[in-house]
Amino acid sequence: MWSTIISYLSSTAISSTDLPSKASFPEAPGFSSKIRIRSLGVQGLALACVLLLGKAPAMRGGPGPQKPGPQKRAPRKPSGTEPSGTATGKGKQDSVKTPWQKLLAELREKAARKRARLFPGFEKNYLSDLKLPYRQNQEYLDGLFDKLRTEDPDLVSFLFETLRKPGKQGSLENNTYRLIEQGNPLLFRLPLLRHLLSKNPGDRVRALEIFAKTRTPGVLPLLQETLKEAPPGLLRRLISIYAELGDPRLAPTLLPYLDHGDPRVRLLALRALVSIGSPSLFGKVFEKGLGLPDGSKEELLLEYLAKVAPEKPKPEHLRALTLLLEMELPRTALDKALDLAARLSPPDRKARLALDKALERWLSHPGAKVLAARAMASHGNKSGVKKVLSELGRFIRRNRRVPYGYIQRARAYLAFGRYSEALKDAKEALRYSRNKANSSLFLLAAEIEMRRGKPLGILRYLKEGDLSRETLQQFRRDHPELEAFLKSSSRLRRFFRGN
Repeated sequence: MWSTIISYLSSTAISSTDLPSKASFPEAPGFSSKIRIRSLGVQGLALACVLLLGKAPAMRGGPGPQKPGPQKRAPRKPSGTEPSGTATGKGKQDSVKTPWQKLLAELREKAARKRARLFPGFEKNYLSDLKLPYRQNQEYLDGLFDKLRTEDPDLVSFLFETLRKPGKQGSLENNTYRLIEQGNPLLFRLPLLRHLLSKNPGDRVRALEIFAKTRTPGVLPLLQETLKEAPPGLLRRLISIYAELGDPRLAPTLLPYLDHGDPRVRLLALRALVSIGSPSLFGKVFEKGLGLPDGSKEELLLEYLAKVAPEKPKPEHLRALTLLLEMELPRTALDKALDLAARLSPPDRKARLALDKALERWLSHPGAKVLAARAMASHGNKSGVKKVLSELGRFIRRNRRVPYGYIQRARAYLAFGRYSEALKDAKEALRYSRNKANSSLFLLAAEIEMRRGKPLGILRYLKEGDLSRETLQQFRRDHPELEAFLKSSSRLRRFFRGN
C-alpha cells in the first residue's frame, strides 16, 4: 500500500529542493511496510507531499509557528492494585500514541485553530449552510464554496470527519463532493490522503469513495491495493466504488468475486462488471453470472450484452441471447431481451434459425407476442407478424364493435411499421368508444400520426383528447422526435405554448 501511495503522490506535481537525501517514516498503523526515501526521485516527491501536509504549515497557506502550549504532564504509573501485564496494563500500553498518530493529532489541532480564527462559529453558521440542498441554493452555495476553498484548504479533511458520523449525510455529502470537484485538486487531495493511512479500514474506504466520486486521476492502483487487504465487511463498498469508476482496467480484478461465498458480493461484482462493460471478458462474466441465484441476474446480463454486443454480433453474443430467451424471464427482462433481439443481426442462417426458435415460444405470450414478432421480422422472418395479425383479426371479426381489438391491432401495426393501417384501426377504436375514449387512445393516434410525419394530425388528436397539461408534457418527454415537428409547425408550437 505504501509503494502505491508513493506512486500516486508522485503524480501530483509537487517538487522540493530542500529535502534530505535519505529519510524514513515510522510504520503507520494498519500497514506492514515502511517508506524509505533514498533520493529526490519519486520518493522525494512523496516526502515533499507529507511535509506539505504536516511539517510545513507555511507551505500549506496555514499560520506561522505556533506558541508552545503548556507542557504535558508525565503519564501516571499504573495503580498498584493492578499488576503489570494484566488486561488493564495492556490497554494502557496500547493507548500510547505512535509518532504518526501524534502527527495527525497535531495537524487536526492546527486546522481547528485556524478554522476558529477564519470562520468563527463554523459549525453553527457554515456547516448548517453546507447541509442546504444544492439545486435550490446553487448561487449562494457556489459563493460559499469559493470562500471556503480560498481561505481554508484543509476544510475537506474536517468535513471528512463529519461524514464519518453514523446515518445518511445527504446534502452535506453531496456538497463536500462539489467542494472537492471545483477546488484546487492538489490542495484537496492531500488532506484526504491522510485517511488512506488510517488504522480504521472504513476511513480508507471512505477516502477512496471520495476519490472515485470526484474522478481523481491515479486512484485505480490505490483501490486495487485496498481491495486486496479489505475485511469482508467492506468488500461491498469497495466493489461499489469499482462500479462508480467504470474503468475497464478494473474488470479483471473483479472476476474472482463472482465466485465469492457471499451472494450479495457476487451480485455486486456482477453489477460492477456490467457497469464497466468490458467486451473481452464477456464469455467469463456471462458464464459465471448465470450461476448466480438472484432473480435480477437476467436483467443485468441483458444490460451487459446490450452494452458490449455490436450491431453485427459475434456468435457468442447470439448464443447468450438465445440462451436467455429460452429461460423464464421476468417481464422487464423479457422486454429488454426482445428489443435486443430486434436490434442484433444474426451473422449466419444457423444463428438466425436458433434465435427465431427461441423467439417463437413468446408468440403466445399476451404481453410479449408483438415484440417477439417484430424481432423475428427484423431478421426477415414474417411468420410471427402473420400469426399475431391473424389472431387479432379473428378476435375483431367476433367482436366487431369492441374497441379493445382495434386498439391491440393498431399497436401491432405500429410496431410492425404499417402506420396507415394502424391509424385506420385507431379511428375505428375511437368511433366505437364514442364518448368513453380515454386519453391513452388519443395519445396512440397522435403517436401514429407522428410516425406518419403529419404534424396537423398530431395536433388534431391532442386537441380532441382534451388532455391535461401534465399529460401533454409527459407525451413530449416520451417522444423526443416531437421537437422536430414543433420547429416546423407553428400551429403545433402555439398549442404546446398554451398548455
